[in-house]
Amino acid sequence: METHPTLSHSEWKLMELLWQHPHTLMELVARLKETVGWSKSTVATMVRRMEEKGLISFEEHGRTKTFYPRITQQQAALGET
Repeated sequence: METHPTLSHSEWKLMELLWQHPHTLMELVARLKETVGWSKSTVATMVRRMEEKGLISFEEHGRTKTFYPRITQQQAALGET
């Protein structure tokens, strides 16, 4: 039986942005600061933890990392049921 990841409320907030399109850390910081009031360090910590869990990954372009989801919204929704 295939297991589906379970996301916390905070992880859903970040994933909703990445499911729209890939974002850089600073783009995530700007969007999450305005919508939920998170600081840069909070977003950076979330990104690192989600990367460790295999939920997201990144591509490096020079010194910039662009983050993208490694699971679909459907896979995440199945984890909730």
